[in-house]
Amino acid sequence: MRQIGSAPAERFSKSLGLIRAARAPVTAALLQDVPRPMLFITDKPAHAMVALDEVGFWNPQSSGMLFPAPEPLFYEQASWSNSVRRDRIQALTRLARLAIPSGAEKEEPPLIIAPIRAVVTRTLEKWTFLKASKTLRSGQEILPDALIRAWAALGYDPVETVLEPGSFSKRGGLLDIWPPAEPSPVRMDFFGDEIESIQYFDPGTQRNQRKIDKVLITPAREVLPENTDDVQLPEGSLNFLFRFTIGIRLVCWTICRRIHWWSRMIGKRSG
Repeated sequence: MRQIGSAPAERFSKSLGLIRAARAPVTAALLQDVPRPMLFITDKPAHAMVALDEVGFWNPQSSGMLFPAPEPLFYEQASWSNSVRRDRIQALTRLARLAIPSGAEKEEPPLIIAPIRAVVTRTLEKWTFLKASKTLRSGQEILPDALIRAWAALGYDPVETVLEPGSFSKRGGLLDIWPPAEPSPVRMDFFGDEIESIQYFDPGTQRNQRKIDKVLITPAREVLPENTDDVQLPEGSLNFLFRFTIGIRLVCWTICRRIHWWSRMIGKRSG
Protein backbone atom coordinates (compact mmCIF):
# COMPACT_ATOMS: atom_id res chain seq x y z
CA MET A 1 0.00 0.00 0.00
CA ARG A 2 2.72 2.43 0.92
CA GLN A 3 4.52 1.81 -2.38
CA ILE A 4 1.60 3.45 -4.18
CA GLY A 5 1.72 6.49 -1.92
CA SER A 6 5.48 6.90 -2.45
CA ALA A 7 5.29 6.58 -6.26
CA PRO A 8 6.40 9.56 -8.37
CA ALA A 9 3.72 12.11 -9.22
CA GLU A 10 3.86 11.33 -12.93
CA ARG A 11 2.93 7.71 -12.21
CA PHE A 12 -0.47 8.59 -10.83
CA SER A 13 -2.25 5.57 -12.28
CA LYS A 14 -1.88 2.08 -10.91
CA SER A 15 -3.43 -1.09 -12.30
CA LEU A 16 -3.98 -3.36 -9.31
CA GLY A 17 -5.84 -6.15 -11.12
CA LEU A 18 -8.19 -6.80 -8.21
CA ILE A 19 -11.32 -8.89 -8.25
CA ARG A 20 -14.51 -6.98 -7.49
CA ALA A 21 -14.89 -8.35 -3.94
CA ALA A 22 -11.42 -7.09 -2.95
CA ARG A 23 -11.68 -3.56 -4.27
CA ALA A 24 -13.60 -2.02 -1.36
CA PRO A 25 -11.37 -3.35 1.46
CA VAL A 26 -8.20 -2.51 -0.48
CA THR A 27 -9.46 1.02 -1.10
CA ALA A 28 -10.36 1.39 2.58
CA ALA A 29 -6.82 0.31 3.51
CA LEU A 30 -5.33 2.76 1.01
CA LEU A 31 -7.28 5.60 2.59
CA GLN A 32 -5.59 4.87 5.91
CA ASP A 33 -2.07 4.43 4.52
CA VAL A 34 -2.02 7.09 1.77
CA PRO A 35 -3.12 10.56 2.95
CA ARG A 36 -3.86 11.83 -0.56
CA PRO A 37 -7.02 12.33 -2.64
CA MET A 38 -8.07 9.24 -4.57
CA LEU A 39 -10.32 8.51 -7.51
CA PHE A 40 -12.29 5.24 -7.75
CA ILE A 41 -13.82 4.64 -11.19
CA THR A 42 -16.64 2.17 -11.84
CA ASP A 43 -18.35 1.06 -15.02
CA LYS A 44 -21.94 1.93 -14.05
CA PRO A 45 -23.62 4.53 -11.78
CA ALA A 46 -25.23 1.76 -9.73
CA HIS A 47 -21.82 0.21 -9.05
CA ALA A 48 -20.53 3.60 -7.88
CA MET A 49 -23.27 3.76 -5.26
CA VAL A 50 -22.47 0.21 -4.13
CA ALA A 51 -18.75 1.00 -3.94
CA LEU A 52 -19.45 4.09 -1.82
CA ASP A 53 -21.42 1.97 0.68
CA GLU A 54 -18.86 -0.83 0.72
CA VAL A 55 -15.89 1.46 1.32
CA GLY A 56 -17.84 3.14 4.11
CA PHE A 57 -18.42 -0.27 5.68
CA TRP A 58 -14.72 -1.16 5.67
CA ASN A 59 -13.62 2.33 6.71
CA PRO A 60 -16.38 4.23 8.55
CA GLN A 61 -14.11 7.29 8.88
CA SER A 62 -13.60 7.54 5.14
CA SER A 63 -14.50 10.81 3.44
CA GLY A 64 -16.02 9.19 0.36
CA MET A 65 -17.91 11.36 -2.12
CA LEU A 66 -19.96 10.49 -5.17
CA PHE A 67 -19.17 12.25 -8.46
CA PRO A 68 -22.32 11.36 -10.40
CA ALA A 69 -22.94 11.21 -14.12
CA PRO A 70 -25.60 13.51 -15.61
CA GLU A 71 -28.86 11.77 -16.43
CA PRO A 72 -29.10 12.95 -20.07
CA LEU A 73 -26.80 11.27 -22.55
CA PHE A 74 -24.32 13.40 -24.45
CA TYR A 75 -26.61 13.70 -27.49
CA GLU A 76 -29.77 14.56 -25.53
CA GLN A 77 -30.92 18.17 -25.15
CA ALA A 78 -32.00 18.06 -21.52
CA SER A 79 -31.02 19.82 -18.32
CA TRP A 80 -29.21 18.20 -15.41
CA SER A 81 -30.99 17.70 -12.11
CA ASN A 82 -30.10 19.99 -9.21
CA SER A 83 -28.85 17.07 -7.12
CA VAL A 84 -26.40 15.89 -9.80
CA ARG A 85 -25.14 19.42 -10.39
CA ARG A 86 -24.66 19.97 -6.68
CA ASP A 87 -22.89 16.66 -6.03
CA ARG A 88 -20.45 17.28 -8.86
CA ILE A 89 -19.67 20.82 -7.68
CA GLN A 90 -19.23 19.54 -4.13
CA ALA A 91 -16.58 17.06 -5.28
CA LEU A 92 -14.76 19.68 -7.35
CA THR A 93 -14.90 22.15 -4.46
CA ARG A 94 -13.50 19.58 -2.05
CA LEU A 95 -10.52 19.10 -4.35
CA ALA A 96 -10.15 22.84 -4.97
CA ARG A 97 -9.90 23.52 -1.23
CA LEU A 98 -6.79 21.37 -1.11
CA ALA A 99 -5.11 23.69 -3.62
CA ILE A 100 -6.16 26.95 -1.94
CA PRO A 101 -3.89 28.20 0.89
CA SER A 102 -5.60 27.70 4.27
CA GLY A 103 -8.59 26.32 2.41
CA ALA A 104 -8.36 22.73 3.61
CA GLU A 105 -8.10 23.22 7.34
CA LYS A 106 -8.87 20.03 9.28
CA GLU A 107 -10.11 18.28 6.13
CA GLU A 108 -9.19 14.76 5.17
CA PRO A 109 -8.20 14.07 1.55
CA PRO A 110 -11.34 12.78 -0.13
CA LEU A 111 -12.08 9.54 -1.94
CA ILE A 112 -14.13 10.37 -5.02
CA ILE A 113 -16.14 7.52 -6.52
CA ALA A 114 -17.43 8.05 -10.05
CA PRO A 115 -18.82 6.04 -12.95
CA ILE A 116 -16.87 6.23 -16.18
CA ARG A 117 -19.48 8.45 -17.87
CA ALA A 118 -19.15 11.01 -15.07
CA VAL A 119 -15.43 11.51 -15.58
CA VAL A 120 -15.63 11.86 -19.38
CA THR A 121 -18.29 14.58 -19.12
CA ARG A 122 -16.87 18.02 -19.76
CA THR A 123 -16.33 20.40 -16.87
CA LEU A 124 -14.44 23.60 -16.06
CA GLU A 125 -10.68 23.59 -16.43
CA LYS A 126 -8.95 23.26 -13.07
CA TRP A 127 -7.31 26.67 -13.01
CA THR A 128 -10.48 28.36 -14.23
CA PHE A 129 -12.35 26.81 -11.30
CA LEU A 130 -9.67 27.91 -8.83
CA LYS A 131 -9.46 31.42 -10.28
CA ALA A 132 -13.23 31.88 -10.10
CA SER A 133 -13.42 30.66 -6.48
CA LYS A 134 -13.17 33.46 -3.92
CA THR A 135 -12.96 33.40 -0.13
CA LEU A 136 -14.95 36.09 1.69
CA ARG A 137 -14.16 36.94 5.32
CA SER A 138 -15.74 38.96 8.08
CA GLY A 139 -14.32 42.48 8.14
CA GLN A 140 -13.46 42.42 4.45
CA GLU A 141 -14.32 45.49 2.41
CA ILE A 142 -15.96 44.88 -0.95
CA LEU A 143 -18.78 46.46 -2.93
CA PRO A 144 -22.02 44.47 -2.62
CA ASP A 145 -22.91 45.28 -6.23
CA ALA A 146 -19.57 43.87 -7.34
CA LEU A 147 -20.38 40.61 -5.54
CA ILE A 148 -23.79 40.43 -7.21
CA ARG A 149 -22.24 40.80 -10.67
CA ALA A 150 -19.56 38.24 -9.84
CA TRP A 151 -22.08 35.71 -8.54
CA ALA A 152 -24.26 36.08 -11.62
CA ALA A 153 -21.17 35.43 -13.76
CA LEU A 154 -20.49 32.25 -11.74
CA GLY A 155 -23.89 30.80 -12.61
CA TYR A 156 -25.87 31.74 -9.48
CA ASP A 157 -29.54 32.57 -10.01
CA PRO A 158 -30.91 35.84 -8.55
CA VAL A 159 -34.06 35.15 -6.50
CA GLU A 160 -36.19 36.93 -3.93
CA THR A 161 -35.61 34.29 -1.24
CA VAL A 162 -32.74 31.79 -1.19
CA LEU A 163 -34.24 28.32 -0.88
CA GLU A 164 -32.00 26.16 -3.08
CA PRO A 165 -28.26 25.81 -3.73
CA GLY A 166 -26.92 27.93 -6.56
CA SER A 167 -29.03 31.02 -5.85
CA PHE A 168 -28.54 34.42 -4.19
CA SER A 169 -30.63 37.41 -3.12
CA LYS A 170 -30.19 40.95 -1.84
CA ARG A 171 -32.33 42.64 0.78
CA GLY A 172 -31.04 46.00 1.91
CA GLY A 173 -27.67 45.45 3.56
CA LEU A 174 -28.03 41.66 3.52
CA LEU A 175 -26.67 39.37 0.84
CA ASP A 176 -27.81 35.73 0.92
CA ILE A 177 -26.11 33.04 -1.14
CA TRP A 178 -26.05 29.26 -1.15
CA PRO A 179 -22.79 27.84 -2.55
CA PRO A 180 -23.43 24.24 -3.72
CA ALA A 181 -20.70 22.85 -1.45
CA GLU A 182 -22.12 24.43 1.71
CA PRO A 183 -24.62 22.50 3.88
CA SER A 184 -26.74 25.63 4.41
CA PRO A 185 -27.09 29.04 2.77
CA VAL A 186 -24.91 31.89 3.98
CA ARG A 187 -25.98 35.41 4.98
CA MET A 188 -23.63 38.39 4.84
CA ASP A 189 -24.52 41.49 6.83
CA PHE A 190 -22.93 44.61 5.36
CA PHE A 191 -22.13 47.89 7.09
CA GLY A 192 -21.48 50.11 4.12
CA ASP A 193 -18.92 48.23 2.03
CA GLU A 194 -17.64 46.10 4.92
CA ILE A 195 -18.81 42.56 5.65
CA GLU A 196 -19.83 42.90 9.29
CA SER A 197 -20.77 39.25 9.82
CA ILE A 198 -21.16 35.94 7.97
CA GLN A 199 -23.50 33.26 9.24
CA TYR A 200 -25.45 30.23 8.16
CA PHE A 201 -29.23 30.45 8.12
CA ASP A 202 -32.13 28.05 7.82
CA PRO A 203 -33.68 28.25 4.31
CA GLY A 204 -37.05 27.17 5.70
CA THR A 205 -37.40 29.71 8.48
CA GLN A 206 -34.83 32.21 7.16
CA ARG A 207 -33.47 32.50 10.70
CA ASN A 208 -29.77 32.88 11.41
CA GLN A 209 -28.01 29.85 12.86
CA ARG A 210 -24.30 30.24 13.61
CA LYS A 211 -21.54 32.64 12.67
CA ILE A 212 -18.54 31.68 10.58
CA ASP A 213 -15.33 33.56 9.85
CA LYS A 214 -15.17 32.93 6.12
CA VAL A 215 -16.89 31.22 3.23
CA LEU A 216 -15.62 29.93 -0.11
CA ILE A 217 -17.75 30.98 -3.08
CA THR A 218 -17.22 28.63 -6.02
CA PRO A 219 -18.87 28.43 -9.44
CA ALA A 220 -22.43 27.17 -9.23
CA ARG A 221 -22.26 25.43 -12.60
CA GLU A 222 -19.66 23.66 -14.69
CA VAL A 223 -20.12 26.11 -17.56
CA LEU A 224 -19.79 29.81 -16.80
CA PRO A 225 -22.50 31.87 -18.53
CA GLU A 226 -20.50 35.10 -18.70
CA ASN A 227 -16.93 36.32 -19.08
CA THR A 228 -16.37 33.67 -21.73
CA ASP A 229 -13.38 35.59 -23.12
CA ASP A 230 -11.44 34.88 -19.91
CA VAL A 231 -12.62 31.31 -19.46
CA GLN A 232 -10.71 28.41 -20.97
CA LEU A 233 -12.52 25.75 -22.93
CA PRO A 234 -14.04 22.94 -20.85
CA GLU A 235 -11.99 19.82 -20.37
CA GLY A 236 -12.94 16.31 -19.45
CA SER A 237 -13.78 15.77 -15.79
CA LEU A 238 -11.17 13.02 -15.73
CA ASN A 239 -8.40 15.57 -16.37
CA PHE A 240 -9.68 17.79 -13.54
CA LEU A 241 -9.90 14.89 -11.11
CA PHE A 242 -6.57 13.32 -12.06
CA ARG A 243 -4.73 16.60 -11.53
CA PHE A 244 -5.78 16.46 -7.89
CA THR A 245 -5.99 12.75 -7.16
CA ILE A 246 -4.17 9.47 -7.35
CA GLY A 247 -5.89 7.66 -10.19
CA ILE A 248 -6.42 4.08 -9.04
CA ARG A 249 -7.73 1.82 -11.78
CA LEU A 250 -10.23 -0.22 -9.87
CA VAL A 251 -12.36 -0.73 -12.95
CA CYS A 252 -13.08 -4.10 -14.47
CA TRP A 253 -11.46 -5.01 -17.76
CA THR A 254 -14.80 -4.87 -19.57
CA ILE A 255 -14.73 -1.06 -19.39
CA CYS A 256 -11.46 -0.96 -21.28
CA ARG A 257 -12.90 -3.28 -23.91
CA ARG A 258 -15.96 -1.04 -24.31
CA ILE A 259 -13.87 2.12 -24.62
CA HIS A 260 -11.60 0.42 -27.16
CA TRP A 261 -14.62 -0.77 -29.15
CA TRP A 262 -16.16 2.70 -29.22
CA SER A 263 -12.82 4.24 -30.23
CA ARG A 264 -12.56 1.84 -33.16
CA MET A 265 -16.15 2.55 -34.24
CA ILE A 266 -15.64 6.32 -34.08
CA GLY A 267 -12.40 5.98 -36.03
CA LYS A 268 -14.14 3.98 -38.76
CA ARG A 269 -16.99 6.46 -39.06
CA SER A 270 -14.73 9.49 -39.14
CA GLY A 271 -12.50 7.79 -41.71
